[in-house]
Amino acid sequence: MEENGKKGKEIENENTNNEQNEIGETKKVQDEKPEKKPEKKKKSKKPIIITLIIILVLIACAIGGFFIWKNIKENETVGTTWGDTYYAYLKEGTEQKDFASREKYGLQQNMSNTTLQFAEIEKDKAPVMIMNYEENDANYVNVYHINNENKVVNVSYKEPSKVELLYNIELKQYIWYVHVEKANEDLYMPIEVNEEQLDENIQNNVVENAIQNNSVTKDNIVSNTLNDTKVTEITADITIGKDEETTVEKLDGTTVTLSKFDETFVKPEVDSSKEISIDINNIDSTGLKDAIKETIEGYKPEEEIVTDNVKEEVTEKVDEIESTKEEIEEAIEEIEKKKEEERKAAEEAKKKAEEEAKKEAEKEEQSSNGRITEEQAKKLAQKIDGTYSEEMDYPIGYTLEAMIKDSSGLEYYLFRVRWLVDNSHWSTIDGVAISVDGKKWKQVDIYKNYQDGETIEEVYREGTF
Repeated sequence: MEENGKKGKEIENENTNNEQNEIGETKKVQDEKPEKKPEKKKKSKKPIIITLIIILVLIACAIGGFFIWKNIKENETVGTTWGDTYYAYLKEGTEQKDFASREKYGLQQNMSNTTLQFAEIEKDKAPVMIMNYEENDANYVNVYHINNENKVVNVSYKEPSKVELLYNIELKQYIWYVHVEKANEDLYMPIEVNEEQLDENIQNNVVENAIQNNSVTKDNIVSNTLNDTKVTEITADITIGKDEETTVEKLDGTTVTLSKFDETFVKPEVDSSKEISIDINNIDSTGLKDAIKETIEGYKPEEEIVTDNVKEEVTEKVDEIESTKEEIEEAIEEIEKKKEEERKAAEEAKKKAEEEAKKEAEKEEQSSNGRITEEQAKKLAQKIDGTYSEEMDYPIGYTLEAMIKDSSGLEYYLFRVRWLVDNSHWSTIDGVAISVDGKKWKQVDIYKNYQDGETIEEVYREGTF
């Protein structure tokens, strides 16, 4: 038993020694487990390193993908050729570093609440781009269009302004106008893209001329490639004074009023192209492209804006205006008619008063010198032959022939008496002489052709008054 126990211990010791020899250590068997812990720790770092590498690769891919995406976005079209042209122009403007260079593109230093909108001015041509913005609590407008050389032309209006679609009643057309608001009047200029309006002179500085004398300085008109400024002036197509209107008080006391604006335009209620807000002074190329895309998506040509319902409403408004104009014209005619009647009545009253005064003067004259006037003598002569021939149906007229006298030396007014034959010519029928004292009358031979101062030779009839 003891021998077997010894042998077992020897075998155990032998195994233990063999294990110690393999690892080159002198530790006991029971210390083997703690010795393996550092070995496990080294193996756990590998997944962490692999994870870090994967993360770095993903970051690198994301950055690369972003730049690839950005490059694709920058080269991507906004959807239309003209949209790409406007985008390139504004992108070039936003990339300018100094204020003067940016202003050539219509980009002001303190502009805010900026919006973009497209509007159709001429069919089959690229629409204009309208930029509304605020500066110092006032609204201003830039209008951009693409010329025949496919360059962007910028018109910046330097006084408070806005763009409106208005129906011109006289022209019977829907027209986009730039409405410039001045202190005492409003100017309306149709948006046009006629290249002949542009000056051939090119200046390299931004023109700051104000709008004066009912004209607008068309400044900041910039070539897309030359960055030059073309300058010209256009006169306001229509000028309307503040509160300018026609007001008539009718004879019945009621008042009819028509403003000059309503007489000229109808402002239709339309769902026009969408306005897109844009922070033009703080935007990158991607944001700008997206804004231009959105603006193009919201663009509507005139046929989509001016619907049948809009046309019907405008027609009704025009009819109302025409009715008001007719009412005003009728009221004016009635007033003028009344004024004419009053004028005639006043003239008649004045004439009557003058005649009365004349009669009184003649009476005074007659009483003072004993002589009647020619007019008084004519009226006495009319008592002899009358003023109308019932038998012949002819009017009878009297013309002073001469001042003659009778054998006693008493003076007479000699009148040639004639009637109007068939309303065509006068024919002599008699000669009547009236004494200057108004007491005697004589019918004489008018064909004697008496001259002043001659004596009556023959009397047909005579009498007294």
